[in-house]
Amino acid sequence: VVVVVIAGFFPPSSLDSMTSVWVSTNVIIDFHLFDRWIAGNDVKTASQQRKDFAEFGNLQRIIEEDTMDQFNMFDLLVPFLDDPHTFYQQDMFPISEQDRAELIKRYYSYDNDFMAQILGKQLSRGQRKDLDEAAEKTGIPLESCNRQFDNLRRIFKAVDDVPGKLSNLISERFLLDTSLAIAYASMVFITNNRLNVDKRVLQDVPLPILLESATEFMSSWTSIGKRNGDDQDLHKKFLQDMREIKYSILHTKQIHEMQRIVQNECSSFSPEKLTGALSVIKSLIQIGGGLSNRGEWRDIFEDLMEQVVLPCQETHLRVEEMEVLIASVRNSFSMLSLPQDVKKRTRSSFTTFITTIGNVIILML
Repeated sequence: VVVVVIAGFFPPSSLDSMTSVWVSTNVIIDFHLFDRWIAGNDVKTASQQRKDFAEFGNLQRIIEEDTMDQFNMFDLLVPFLDDPHTFYQQDMFPISEQDRAELIKRYYSYDNDFMAQILGKQLSRGQRKDLDEAAEKTGIPLESCNRQFDNLRRIFKAVDDVPGKLSNLISERFLLDTSLAIAYASMVFITNNRLNVDKRVLQDVPLPILLESATEFMSSWTSIGKRNGDDQDLHKKFLQDMREIKYSILHTKQIHEMQRIVQNECSSFSPEKLTGALSVIKSLIQIGGGLSNRGEWRDIFEDLMEQVVLPCQETHLRVEEMEVLIASVRNSFSMLSLPQDVKKRTRSSFTTFITTIGNVIILML
């Protein structure tokens, strides 16, 4: 049982009609105020947003003092929220397990607009000092930007170079639910690989689409399925295979053969759509072969948008037609006149690449 003395929070004139001591088995968390606190609001602003503020009239000062009390408690919870396992071990604040889980979930929530500003960049202390621009650009209070930056940086450092599936590592270390852990895993992947997500051509692509695309890359193009593998970096054999495929197809007449095969399988397309579809095949092979180049890999979202997605949008290619196109490209590989040893060695990587890139293109369409 915790005894909390609250007499000091009320004006002396009101104490006669109020109980001065409140006894409770658990600390009461006002989640509405907690949301205002993580949003970076000050006490006065948060108080005015409370539903009971207007109802109290001349007692509004009490509301502000109660809000300040809650904010002070939230400040004291920060070290435990930064390290969620200690939050469950501490007994300084008797909070129910359900409320602890909810506090952790909300503390690690993030704003899409802000995260889009910092993803793919180095999470250094120096960059933290330059968050004013991101705060001004997004309209998000600097205090909230600092919290979100620190959360991502803390998670990034905790799992950097640790073998295993990123989302599992994050969930276990920070006690986040599956969906939030997967989102942070994608953010860590984008940041670790320094993928560019802030290009002008990508400004209309919602962050959740980019995160889901990163999840596709992580599940298919990394060594996560191998012994002691991880999903932080692209698998070396996959990169070698895609480089060999690019050379084998683009530096021979096989690209024309692939286009001919695809043209036959996509014969139901209108002439305009078929022309557009055939034009992106070479771009797909070039993008795949360039994954081993650091600069080209960093620009994969920009290249996909400019070289594949936008041309397909211009010809009004539908999702189901894109699915047919991707399947046709995938099937065409086994029909090419490539050396059998090359086909056997690289077929699996090509199938993995074209299936994954197709999924990402459909997400971005």
